Amino acid sequence: MKKRILLLAAALCLLLSGCGGGLLEREWSSVTPHSAGYWENGDKDTLRADSYQDAVNAILMLVANHAERGVVRCYFGSDAEYAELAAEACNEVQQETDLGAYLLDYITYAGTAERGFYELSLSFGYRRTAEEQEGIINATSTEAIPDLLRAAAAEGADTALLPETWNTGFFPADHLPERSDRGGEAVKALCAPLARELNMNIVAGSVSDRRGGRVYNTAYVFDRQGACLAAYDKTHLFTPMGEHEHYAAGDHLTTFSLDGHKCGLLICYDLRFPELFRTLALQGVELLLLPAQWPAARRYHWETLTAARAIENQFFLAACNSCGTAGETVFGGASRILGPRGELLAAAGAGEEIVTAALDFSVLAEVRNSINVFHDRRPELYRL
Repeated sequence: MKKRILLLAAALCLLLSGCGGGLLEREWSSVTPHSAGYWENGDKDTLRADSYQDAVNAILMLVANHAERGVVRCYFGSDAEYAELAAEACNEVQQETDLGAYLLDYITYAGTAERGFYELSLSFGYRRTAEEQEGIINATSTEAIPDLLRAAAAEGADTALLPETWNTGFFPADHLPERSDRGGEAVKALCAPLARELNMNIVAGSVSDRRGGRVYNTAYVFDRQGACLAAYDKTHLFTPMGEHEHYAAGDHLTTFSLDGHKCGLLICYDLRFPELFRTLALQGVELLLLPAQWPAARRYHWETLTAARAIENQFFLAACNSCGTAGETVFGGASRILGPRGELLAAAGAGEEIVTAALDFSVLAEVRNSINVFHDRRPELYRL
């Protein structure tokens, strides 16, 4: 039986801090503010912030509107804290959010302590034009994922795969708990209705997800009826970039069935640990799904390791990677779908793209019988 699988190789703006963090629930993830409560007056040139995160959101709203100047009134903190918090908020917007990093050349500000609030007068310099901004804004809005999934369904896809941590990016070190989903509530609210509407399985990449006072890098899976079939917490955290300092590691593997085919789910850095893949293959997995945020600098590793895992385990492998830039990091794109011989069935380029492939699961038995690595294993000799 052939099934069509689709990869949504989402661009930077769906993946990284700032716009990513609000993709599901935060005001500044869209061009148009969701709430009029941010504005202090009818002219919409002064915004209100009742918390530090409101201040970040408000500044991002000004940036999203390509404003040259704006005012934010801060009703939080003490007189002694205002200047430090203002500097931190401006720095976060410019350096730690994808929208700010992409658009801004500089932010300057002057603060004035008023009775009951601190007034922050801001000026913005842009290194992108309004036309260039419009392109990224369209992708960062909450409508982006539904539109992409509907386009996929129109191509006849049975299953769609999103990239890693598309709700916050990889990863905003500051305020990560506040930016994260809450037990998958937001991703479920977005993806479950879409799965039902489109009659399509959705492997919703992974999201930063806060549960029990800890943040996990969690992938959620939805079937055609919108039921959440499975969740997987990333088990190997990328210590070179300090992921382990902000996320908790998962402690179990996950398998599930989509349209009668057993699937497994791993995330990004897990790719470097072949034991995981072999464990899932021994459990009968036919299709391995891998959302990622893999850098362009190690694209050769990405292509080599995804092919190796498909070949050595003789299963289909679909890997959806992010693209675009965050700060100094360029993500590699190159999402790909591989067959059980390691053959490339479909591949994306370095930019945002939807790619599909038809998977013929009937070839698995032929491949495994022709080179029967599972029969020829010597597990009694292996010491892992």
